[in-house]
Amino acid sequence: MSKIIIAGAGIGGLILAKELEGKGHEITIIEKNTVKGLSFDWHDDVECGIVDEFDVDLSKIKHYLKQDWAFVFPEVEEVIGLQIPDEKKDISIHRRDLSKYLIGKLKEAKIDEGNAIKGAICKEGKVIGVRTNKGDILGDLIVDCCGVDSPVRSSLPDEFGVIQKIAEEDVFNVYRGFYKRTDAPKEDFTNKAFLRHLSRKGISWVLDKGDHVDVLVGNAGKLSKSELDISIGHLKEIEAVLSDELFSSAVCRIPVRRPLEKMFANGYVALGDSACMTIPMLGSGIASSMRAGRLLAGVIENCNGVYTEETLYPYQEKVAKKFGAAHAAIDVLKRWLLAEKVDVLGFFIHKEIIVKEDMQGAAEGGMVKLGFGEILRRAMRGLSNIGALLRLAKTLSKQEKAQKLWLKMPTAYDVDKYKQWIENSKKIFK
Repeated sequence: MSKIIIAGAGIGGLILAKELEGKGHEITIIEKNTVKGLSFDWHDDVECGIVDEFDVDLSKIKHYLKQDWAFVFPEVEEVIGLQIPDEKKDISIHRRDLSKYLIGKLKEAKIDEGNAIKGAICKEGKVIGVRTNKGDILGDLIVDCCGVDSPVRSSLPDEFGVIQKIAEEDVFNVYRGFYKRTDAPKEDFTNKAFLRHLSRKGISWVLDKGDHVDVLVGNAGKLSKSELDISIGHLKEIEAVLSDELFSSAVCRIPVRRPLEKMFANGYVALGDSACMTIPMLGSGIASSMRAGRLLAGVIENCNGVYTEETLYPYQEKVAKKFGAAHAAIDVLKRWLLAEKVDVLGFFIHKEIIVKEDMQGAAEGGMVKLGFGEILRRAMRGLSNIGALLRLAKTLSKQEKAQKLWLKMPTAYDVDKYKQWIENSKKIFK
């Protein structure tokens, strides 16, 4: 019997625990919060296919069908509204409800709640346990679900080759507040996303929920109090539905990059936000974490109780090909959007070099794909800024290159080939 420690009650870890139940493992979930206070007390988006894929009973979870997005670009007066068919729309699902629902489906796994993890315990090149507020806990395999700033991952030795600290530019620092709605009339667009709001490297949104207004302000990298105050103030000036009365608010940190190129070591695997499994453009990681939890369960079953880099490698390879390649491509686009000058983004919109269909594809978590002929036609409209066009063309080329590389990740574990693959991936994103 293997003793599996799931560090943090993340969505992916809960799926993993359920998948492994009844298969001869001793499973312990260590969570710093209580079950009642688990996760965030708000709704986040998840693609509708997850409901059937994981047999989720939505009647037991607060949720609603996501409304159409409208995008507001700097220096562009027109609000660009998207119309996504209902069958393709995401479901906004209450995170805490989903976590409690998944915990309620567990029958054998032990949940050690109110126990904060401090770091990993390593011995002779292997992770053998975790240090917690209640003392050391040992296990045969440590599954790290402690989030973007995981104390487990950050305490791993350099020689393990797993990134200990996620670069700040790859972390989305978020403020989310829920405000009383004014009696202003309902507008045509209830879900507005302000891209590069006030030229920041991030976004803001204002979602009119009828009885309240959901506001988000986020930056890729540091979000100062001054930037937050100015952004909130500006939103109140331009959005009539937004009042000064705040019901509740919270801050969080979300990874917004492709999954880690290496998220395993002897006795260790990272899952969910610990492994950067959110869609880089959207920050939504529920669906990918659930799928990764199921993939990891299958790999664990094939390990036969021996958790080495060689036996755990298929987890990395399966994740790369299941959704990692798509996320890598989106990561390229995200970096371009954050680095490009805001007036150039406005130029692309005005000249219809970037069109509604491109934004809709990105909103659905997809890659922007343009044929050679279409690129030429659009380029003719933007000849007055050749430099910007070349940067966009380079971005689209890098997108395709990143996706192809991740799809061609070595299938069999070969240390030298895998190290070379990692280096090739890192070069794309430098």
